[in-house]
Amino acid sequence: MPVLPTPSFLRGVMYPEAYHGFGETGPFFEGWYVKLVAPGGRTVLLIPGVFERGIDPHAFVMFAATGAADAHRIRLPTTAFRGAEGSFDVAVGPNRFNGGGVDIDIPHETLSLRGSVSFGELTPWPVTRRAPGCMGWYGWMPFLECYHGVVSMSHELSGSLEVAGESVDFDGGRGYIETDWGRNFPDTWVWVHAFVDEASVMVSIARVPFLGGSFPGFLAAVRLPSGETVRFATWTGARIARLETDDTTARVVLEDDEWRLEVDAEVAHPVELAGPSSQGMDRTVTEGIDCPVSVRLSHHGDLVLEGEAEGGGAEIHGTAAQRKWLTTPGWRRA
Repeated sequence: MPVLPTPSFLRGVMYPEAYHGFGETGPFFEGWYVKLVAPGGRTVLLIPGVFERGIDPHAFVMFAATGAADAHRIRLPTTAFRGAEGSFDVAVGPNRFNGGGVDIDIPHETLSLRGSVSFGELTPWPVTRRAPGCMGWYGWMPFLECYHGVVSMSHELSGSLEVAGESVDFDGGRGYIETDWGRNFPDTWVWVHAFVDEASVMVSIARVPFLGGSFPGFLAAVRLPSGETVRFATWTGARIARLETDDTTARVVLEDDEWRLEVDAEVAHPVELAGPSSQGMDRTVTEGIDCPVSVRLSHHGDLVLEGEAEGGGAEIHGTAAQRKWLTTPGWRRA
């Protein structure tokens, strides 16, 4: 039987960028995906977060970079984690992440990271009471196993990081931030993010458990250079017109009555990240952090955006049969 929402849950719904673990009593995870892309496309990925209770509670920062062989994770006690209830303001040990930027000091044998990068104005998915962020009215459902937020589709960067002993200048670069929290990741999903010709594009399609069954839920957005954001989601009435995947490639076509978005992605230069289950950070998530991604966006048949990615990221998770399941619309009993 679904649990009733707690006051903490109700407060947290309107702040998808914030920490949502206050008042939780069972296993809970939250992580923020912080992507920094330097001019020329070199990418540094930082994921601060925490897994509380469960078998292996700990705070963490996962990190990866273009040219590095794999991703890595530092682990600290949960007491080293600090998060704010009404804003994006997270610390894991000496590492700080907030709306103004990041301050990093991560010693590591092969991929040390040190320095500061400042952010320009963030561009979040709009939050209203009727639709609190990218999940729309689904964000008010207190029994979902995983929630998603888009903290910033695109923002300017300045500053530098020392990456494995080499200085990387992020002046004039761009950043992207999203977040996930809850009890468990989905068992199947396709996810893509890329900067394309000054636009920012993200797509997420996943199996969503819901009221004793499940359905293929999706959300996508294109933030255009003009500042307009074109949105596609299950709750907006958009539809998946096409979804073709294998273990390393995905073709996604989303449509509504006005817009059509076509995205082709390949998981290239893959790294292994840790993902949550109901017990701990014990799942393996393979992500390409420097992927070929092509995007085509049209409005009533007129081409609005077409181009190739800069610092594209892509994940394709689940078996072929599970991914095939995502192509059939509608709720199905478990």
